Amino acid sequence: MKFDEHCPKSIKIAQNAMMDESFTYLQKSINFSMTSLFTTGGIRGNKISIDKFLPRSFNMGIKKDAFEKVNGFSDIRQYGEDLDYMVVPKYTMAGYTVMMKEIADQIQEEKITHIILQAGVGGMAAAMVAGIARYLNYVPTIIVVEPDSAACVMESIKTGKIEKIDIKRESLMGGMSCGEVSLVPWEILKNSVKYCVSLPDDDIAKTMKLLGNSSFSDVKIIAGENSAPGVISLITSCEDQAIKEKLDFNEKSNVLVFGCEGDTDQEMYQKLINQN
Repeated sequence: MKFDEHCPKSIKIAQNAMMDESFTYLQKSINFSMTSLFTTGGIRGNKISIDKFLPRSFNMGIKKDAFEKVNGFSDIRQYGEDLDYMVVPKYTMAGYTVMMKEIADQIQEEKITHIILQAGVGGMAAAMVAGIARYLNYVPTIIVVEPDSAACVMESIKTGKIEKIDIKRESLMGGMSCGEVSLVPWEILKNSVKYCVSLPDDDIAKTMKLLGNSSFSDVKIIAGENSAPGVISLITSCEDQAIKEKLDFNEKSNVLVFGCEGDTDQEMYQKLINQN
């Protein structure tokens, strides 16, 4: 058996919890079982996982006094400030909104007609919608793009409630291959998204290469797998006359697309742009 570098950290987390008397014996046991490499594969962030499930060590227990204050609970989602479902997404989205502030400062009086937003669990997309509300005095047409194998926002918009997708095939757009929209983003997206687009992986590598050799711009754009979908959806929508008219793309359109990562995985980036 081979252990990765996170093994000592996992053990330390478990040891700290074992010494904290505000946790019950059951909670201490759960903490150890969920953070130990001997069980589910260690804490979130390890390099090698036993399975695709990556447990978060911070939501393995709640202190007894906090538990007693809320009189216990059977459904963790009913509490609006649950760490995993509410607090972390809020902080993450607050960081994302900086992008919209910078965009608003740069475009000044220039008006955006459409905005295409990548969605995984929806955090970035919802943060941009919140940024629009704060920094613009108008609302562009909002379009969400997702992998066709993990279109959880699209399916949720269709029914008006969060739908969980059973992902049969993982997308090359790894950061967007998510089976369920997050609670905080959903409250924003459900009332603001006008159109949803889903894409296969077919044109990802080609688009990354075109962005990298300045085919779409005056300078090279180093764009990872999750940066290509916005450009692809814009081009393909304009090539289909019916979709183009539906989305109201025309010579007066000023479309904003996002490149939300660079060559995060440099080895994968080189492999994809060098495909024949």
